[in-house]
Amino acid sequence: EPKYFPVIYWASLMFTEPITPVGLDEKYGFIDKTGKVVVDFQYDWVYQFKEGLATVSKDDQYGFIDTSGKVIIPLQFEEAWYFSENLAAVKVNNRWGFINKQGRMVIQPQFLTPRFGGPIYFHEGLAAVRTENGSGYINKQGDMVIAPVYTYAGEFSGGVAEVRFRSICYINRQGEYLWPPNPKPFSG
Repeated sequence: EPKYFPVIYWASLMFTEPITPVGLDEKYGFIDKTGKVVVDFQYDWVYQFKEGLATVSKDDQYGFIDTSGKVIIPLQFEEAWYFSENLAAVKVNNRWGFINKQGRMVIQPQFLTPRFGGPIYFHEGLAAVRTENGSGYINKQGDMVIAPVYTYAGEFSGGVAEVRFRSICYINRQGEYLWPPNPKPFSG
């Protein structure tokens, strides 16, 4: 019987850094490949390391630690996603913005929580964000580069992203449809 329970259920995502998150008695910490505890079981929630930092939470505050367990960005946010392309989405006063690895807010909190859950992160230089008007895409300077007109905006992969506007559609990095949207409304 294993002593710890996994935080990540896909083996390919475990140990992407020298340590990986696990749980024990309703708290979370990190172990190395030998099973040795590297970061004590002190957190209420943790996520796998991305780009050298891991998101951790304690007492409803989120921040980031390095692989030695040292707090690099203090636990001060309402929520936080992982780093992607050197930026991480953080929630302040119920709005999402982006910080760099020094903890400096580089895109001010202004975005709503995405529909259908889903993390907010940069992929191929763009991040899907949600405004009062809908979901669209920003660049790393925080400029809206694809208008927020979609009910859902997915991540870019290979220059293509899935969006929903009456139906499931696919757009390129310029916001152009790859083929005309289906006029039949999306029902899912």
